[in-house]
Amino acid sequence: MKRFLISSPKPLITINKSVWSELDEINNLRNCIVHVNGDVEAFNRRAIIVEITKKKTGQGLSLNDRGFVQIDHAYCRHVVEVMKGFFDEILDEAGFGRAQEVIR
Repeated sequence: MKRFLISSPKPLITINKSVWSELDEINNLRNCIVHVNGDVEAFNRRAIIVEITKKKTGQGLSLNDRGFVQIDHAYCRHVVEVMKGFFDEILDEAGFGRAQEVIR
């Protein structure tokens, strides 16, 4: 999706690099959870997951005592906010305006 949205000669949208970085982190965590049930030792990109969990420990992401990814409520909220911000930017740049809240 990133290649499509930022392709030349005229990018469809301009997303901040920090947002792309967050999305890459979320994708790596997702892959670890889906493919090896969150067992970091069994994951082929172990070093990346360890780095992400160290960086996000204060945000509710960590490794438990058995070496599995542990995600707390705070990190789930963080991911939802990142995703919401990403889609807000896409919709806004496409001319649709910001997403409207449908669930309260």
